[in-house]
Amino acid sequence: MDSALLNELLHSKTTWLCLKIAAAVGLGYYCLPLLRDHFLFKCQPEWMREYHGIIQGLEQRVFAHLEDYKRQKLKPGAYIRVMEIGAADGLTLENYPKDTQLVVVEPATGFREAFNQKLDTVNSAEPYSSTSNQSPDAHPRIALEAWYDVPAENILDKVLSKADKLEGPERTTSTRPIDGQFDAFVSCFTLCSVHDLERVLKNATELVKPVGYLMTVTVVMLCKKI
Repeated sequence: MDSALLNELLHSKTTWLCLKIAAAVGLGYYCLPLLRDHFLFKCQPEWMREYHGIIQGLEQRVFAHLEDYKRQKLKPGAYIRVMEIGAADGLTLENYPKDTQLVVVEPATGFREAFNQKLDTVNSAEPYSSTSNQSPDAHPRIALEAWYDVPAENILDKVLSKADKLEGPERTTSTRPIDGQFDAFVSCFTLCSVHDLERVLKNATELVKPVGYLMTVTVVMLCKKI
């Protein structure tokens, strides 16, 4: 390349502008995910922990309905099967009653380790159900049945897909084999962040038993009839 042309390119405002744009894009490509993860997995849990503390009394009153459901509709010692969306790092676990079988829907897999640690802490504090007398078949206070790292809008398809793969006595001839298999659907401060609120709540009504509970603590006004 001619030295004069090269010198002209190096001193061109357009060249420097392109270089700055490329540098900004490259920096953003590598740094933005780090900043996102720092906010999502470090800052947000701290804020949510403080917020949960403020409304702890309200949460406890809401979750108390699960204990009422167990007492009224389930046999002693039987699991109450619950799906929670947006469980994050497990701030709500302490509110669940004994003998809870939990299915978690949390697309941010970075929360999984902290959630497992919180689950271990809760189960260690009260490891067996009061009805089991610590027998070999004793129930942990909370049994994690499954963790789905998908958006709440897609959970019905995900669970149906899993049910379709069942064989033997677990398989049913129903076209929607898992409909109405949950005793409760729980969401704490998650509905405000879903993309399709109507779809999430419709999924919930299909997954929960006719006598089951839809329990939400949220800052969203549910203006539309779902």
